[in-house]
Amino acid sequence: MAELKAVSEIYKISQNVSDVYSMLSNIQDMELLIRSNMNNDLVKEKLKEASKGDTNIADMIESIETSEDSIILSVKNFGPIEIVMDEKQENKLIKFVTAKNSSIPFPFRLFIQLIDKGAYDTRLRVTCIVELNMMMKAMLKGKLNKGIDTFASYLSQMPYSQLRSQIDYLKSSQANSSENNNSAVSDSGNMDITDAEIIE
Repeated sequence: MAELKAVSEIYKISQNVSDVYSMLSNIQDMELLIRSNMNNDLVKEKLKEASKGDTNIADMIESIETSEDSIILSVKNFGPIEIVMDEKQENKLIKFVTAKNSSIPFPFRLFIQLIDKGAYDTRLRVTCIVELNMMMKAMLKGKLNKGIDTFASYLSQMPYSQLRSQIDYLKSSQANSSENNNSAVSDSGNMDITDAEIIE
């Protein structure tokens, strides 16, 4: 096996480094955001653009499961891929690796590096190191470099502070829904049809 390394350009993000880091380092918040936007037409269009005419990214992913430090993607015609958040350095680095028991045939390490240049000025660079056989290394070198740079470019364009507000709202909505459901169970004997329509 040989290592293939791809390094993106350095991109500027007009956001505070703390906002960028808090979003990218929290897998479960990212899952919540993804699930809430899966039927959003604008998001679907962005995913279609990202695929650049190849198979649509959204169509490839059948399910997503997360824990505090890992994500399992079930990919069509491939199986589950488990990715683990292996290391975090606050406002500086987030490192992901493929889990040892993952079915992916080419283990990789992904580094998201952040540099704080001041208020509303964060620099981002993505590095990926993949273990491949020599034939695959020759075939994928150009595609990996392009893919990693595209990934970094998309990360640089995300509206992190607005996304944080959306996530906080979604969490609040979930909490309120849970409280309402608990109330519905405890008061179910006294509910009329109007109450049942309101509580989802």
